[in-house]
Amino acid sequence: MSRNITIIITLLFFASCGIKTVKKGERLPLKVIESGGGVNYNSRDFYAIAALDAKYRNDYKDAAKYFSKLYEIDKNPEFAYEAIKAYGTIKDYKHLKSILDSLEKNSPNDPNTKRFIAAYLIDQKEYKKALKILNSLPKDADSHVQNADESLRATALLGMGDKKSALRYFKKKYQENKSAKNALILFNILYSMGRDDEAIKILQSHTDFIECDEQICLKLVALYKEKEELEPIIAITKRLYNTTKKASYAKMLLDLYRYKGDKESAIEFLKQSHFDDETLLSLYLSKKDYKSAKNLARKLYKESGDLNMLAQIAMIEYESTKKEKRDKKFLKEISKKFDKVVKNIQSPLYDNFYGYILIDDKVDVKRGIKLVKRALKNRPDAPFFIDSLAWGYYKLGECKKALKTIEPIIKDAKEKEILQHYKKIKECQ
Repeated sequence: MSRNITIIITLLFFASCGIKTVKKGERLPLKVIESGGGVNYNSRDFYAIAALDAKYRNDYKDAAKYFSKLYEIDKNPEFAYEAIKAYGTIKDYKHLKSILDSLEKNSPNDPNTKRFIAAYLIDQKEYKKALKILNSLPKDADSHVQNADESLRATALLGMGDKKSALRYFKKKYQENKSAKNALILFNILYSMGRDDEAIKILQSHTDFIECDEQICLKLVALYKEKEELEPIIAITKRLYNTTKKASYAKMLLDLYRYKGDKESAIEFLKQSHFDDETLLSLYLSKKDYKSAKNLARKLYKESGDLNMLAQIAMIEYESTKKEKRDKKFLKEISKKFDKVVKNIQSPLYDNFYGYILIDDKVDVKRGIKLVKRALKNRPDAPFFIDSLAWGYYKLGECKKALKTIEPIIKDAKEKEILQHYKKIKECQ
């Protein structure tokens, strides 16, 4: 009997009703299933339609229910096989076992019944029983079925501790089919036998010459982590991201570069992947690559209109311009940008930065002090903010007030700029 008997019966029924077949994932027309138009809800044909509909929609719960009902009606083992697959997918082992028991009772000599029972026994770690059933299977099956039988047999032998026999089989199987699944099975057998280097080479070779399968590459990452080998972890993590485009691998790669202190590689990765342009911007700034930082910030501001990027542009332009070149025209342009930012965003960082510019360059000292005070409301203990306020008082000639403001932070101050300000404020006394 054909393994596709269910589909054949259903499609014949469709033809008799003049109904079109459906594509995978689509639901069958409701009028067929629900309207009653000549369909007997207790009939074999109705359950065949419903079962196929559920299967095509990947609704395994309903598929299992309807295929079980079909098997109950006419005891055709093909329906039981479909039900078993569906129950296995949803891990409903109670109903799966019930179907298997019924199969064993009704068609105990059917080879496919034996195969399903053997697979279940292996899953339950009853390897000897499974092997006994597998050894009773006919030897004249087609090559595909024979390979499946051999795979089950090797798995049972492995479970019983006969690793050498299992290894022989899976080595041969991997040579015939270099799939990730076979590579992992072969690795696990070799690793369990203490042949670690040989096991790792299987995964390395598979990754280098076939594919960076996610499971295999993650296994290699774990192994290299145990050996504390950083470079292979970085290389594999990069391949994992390029293969899957998962954000988790990009973050992991950036953490590895950060741990290594390799800013150049992190920058190159971010330039190529465009994974996180804001992190790329911060890396440019940390290297004082103001040209690249400004170009990127302008691009991001143009794309998004985000005022945070406008603030970054203003800060980059100010920091990258020498003091003697900060003329009135330049300061006017910087102020224009910052005015737009601080009007719409209340950020201690922006308030202090702009406030300090207004103070240090004598653009508007009093307004600068107001902005610094606004920043201090949110960050009252920030040394640079306190220094900015003291410097504002100094610029106004209020030297005592400036000294009283800056003195509390001097004891722990190491920043050159703060110490220079303190010296001038003391001289002012």
